[in-house]
Amino acid sequence: MSKNNRSTKPFSESDVLLQAFLDHFPGAAFVRDSHSKYLHVNRYFTDAFGPEEKWVGKTPDLLFPDDYARGMIEDDKKTLADGCNIYEKKLQLHNGREFTFEIHSFRIDREGREPMIGGIAVDITDWHNSKEALRESEERYRVVFQNTGTATAIVNNDLTILLVNRGFERLSGYSADEICGKMKWTEFVAPADLKKMLKHHTENGSRERSLPNEYEFQMIDRNNNLKDVHLNVDLIPGTTTSICSFLDITELKNTQQKLHQSVRNMESLLRTMPDMMFVFTRDGAYVDFWVEDDSALALPSDTIIGSNLSELGFEQEKLQEVLNCLKMALETGEVQSVEYELDVGSGHGFFEARLAPYDRESVIAVVRDITARRNAENERFELQARIQHTQKLESLGVLAGGIAHDFNNILMAILGNADLALMAIPETSPAKGSLNNIVNAATTAADLARQMLAYSGRSDFEILPLDLNRIVIELTHLLEVSISKKAVLKFRLADKLPQIMADAAQIRQILMNLITNASESIASVSGVISITTGALYCDSAYLQTTELSSEICEDMYVYVEVSDTGCGMDRSIKTQLFEPFFTTKQAGRGLGLSSVLGIIRSHKGAIKVYSEPGEGTTVKVLFPVYPGPDPDNLHSGEGATEEMWTGKGTVLFADDEDTVLAVGRNMLEHLGFEVISAEDGLQAVDLFRKNAEDIVLVVLDLTMPHLSGDEVYREIRRIRTDIPDIISSGFSRKDVMHRFAGKKLAGFLQKPYRLQDISTVIKDVLTVTDDSSSE
Repeated sequence: MSKNNRSTKPFSESDVLLQAFLDHFPGAAFVRDSHSKYLHVNRYFTDAFGPEEKWVGKTPDLLFPDDYARGMIEDDKKTLADGCNIYEKKLQLHNGREFTFEIHSFRIDREGREPMIGGIAVDITDWHNSKEALRESEERYRVVFQNTGTATAIVNNDLTILLVNRGFERLSGYSADEICGKMKWTEFVAPADLKKMLKHHTENGSRERSLPNEYEFQMIDRNNNLKDVHLNVDLIPGTTTSICSFLDITELKNTQQKLHQSVRNMESLLRTMPDMMFVFTRDGAYVDFWVEDDSALALPSDTIIGSNLSELGFEQEKLQEVLNCLKMALETGEVQSVEYELDVGSGHGFFEARLAPYDRESVIAVVRDITARRNAENERFELQARIQHTQKLESLGVLAGGIAHDFNNILMAILGNADLALMAIPETSPAKGSLNNIVNAATTAADLARQMLAYSGRSDFEILPLDLNRIVIELTHLLEVSISKKAVLKFRLADKLPQIMADAAQIRQILMNLITNASESIASVSGVISITTGALYCDSAYLQTTELSSEICEDMYVYVEVSDTGCGMDRSIKTQLFEPFFTTKQAGRGLGLSSVLGIIRSHKGAIKVYSEPGEGTTVKVLFPVYPGPDPDNLHSGEGATEEMWTGKGTVLFADDEDTVLAVGRNMLEHLGFEVISAEDGLQAVDLFRKNAEDIVLVVLDLTMPHLSGDEVYREIRRIRTDIPDIISSGFSRKDVMHRFAGKKLAGFLQKPYRLQDISTVIKDVLTVTDDSSSE
């Protein structure tokens, strides 16, 4: 209502409620009096048809043409008479566009007053236009249906034919009036195919599973002629009605039969050939093929014709090479050859193809499976590579062992002289600190030599049954203070881990090397180092992925795995990882992982490295499971330092290194012995022969000119069988003792040794000798 109307004719409470309802109704709404004058319009009405003052207080004859106004008044009369009315109206808005509205009007009864008319206007323009478009579309599709190139029918779910086109009339011989709504499509199916086609109809109607929608069957026409027909059927969406297209393939079937006979004749000929044969177009499409076994095909045999070489999964470069051979064969007329590898039904294979022109536009390819030949070649190459790798490691091991031996002789002079000097000076001497520094530096160098011996596989181990978890736990404190402050150490230790036969000190060295490398890979960035233990069965396939795989066999293995979240390694670094003197560290010596490999080799184990740049590194070390019973005690620590022991008598000391000879002589004299020294093996034998009765002990270097230590040992034993002999060497005990197998060698001294070391060994040897003599 207008503001004036509101002020002069206030609404009752019910009128106010009605007005509020209409104002908030989400559509165009109005109220007119019984004379069709507008009393109120809501916001949606004014948005669509113009401002409130245009409508309120006005009757249709003031707003619309006469005919239109009279129609509105008649509609209002009907509403007042019937209580409600629904009708359509077209209205041209102020913007010039014409819209169609559906008007829902209703009578509003008021006690003691004339009734009013309420109404809402719903825009049905789009629906109205869609309805018209649908009618036009149906007409177009009717024309298409009638004039399609194939016979087409629409069939109800009860098999009744509802509609056919002219093509179906020609195919069947019946008119549409005779068929539609009167005949079922099964009346056109030959008896031999009826059961099959009914089954297809039932299955397609259920839509329970994906089924083919194309079939072939024999059709009976009006004159009882049999025709071969190809049927394409599909459900019309949202209905149980099917649309069916029929294609007469009688002539095609006759041609196919002749073609099949020709193919059978060709197959009989091809069965005499051992190789596969294919016919391709110049673009690589399959035209024909023959194989004795379908498992040799890369594509299903029933789909290969019409497929293309590009569907076989070739790399682009190889595909282009094959296609070029096809084109060259056609253009030059010469036979072309190409080798390729491919995944086929029987597995991954290698093939050789020879291609020659078949006709003007196609090429015939004779293909031979060369997988067995290629595998034999690959196995030979892999064997040669493993042999070369083993020989390289052995050569480097010999080199490392030799260097360590000579290095130990040099360290012997440094460490021995420093030891003697420390014994000679008072505790308050200012030189004591410098001498201790010399001893510490020499000891560090000796550790380096032991690493080199470990790489060569010649280090001396104390092999005992060990609990790998216990070794890790004992190292925890040392590991935590050794790694970067940015790294977090995490342990994942398996319960009830089987024991291994190993040297505890060497296992500690492996762990320290791996943890140190992991810490340095994390550098200054926060990261995690994880130590994991466990046991697993390793078959030959798994072992082939490890280092030293050729030296171990399938079995149960205990493993320790060190992983980090550091920078990782690329392939080039991984291939050189265990090479001696190879390092990525500025101050590295390149012996850490080389010595680890040597230790693992000596323990009959293996090592596997996983790493990717930016993804961190994981190193897994495998040790064979110890099959024996658990020992009562695990010896995994250093013994208490013994007090210096002294003796008496004459000792023959032989070594070809002057510095070692001098140091050894001084050590023995410090221990209370008189010393006869020899510079080579012949001199040692000669001196022993002259002083055999006075000598109580012989200390021999293993490697000497003229006669080696073991040769001197044999000569001395011929002179006196009860003399105790100690062999000294820069090589390890294990590398030395096999030369004295079956002989009563009294003791062994590993260079470089200190005064306490030689004192302890001589004491043990002479004590055993004295006990034997007393018996």
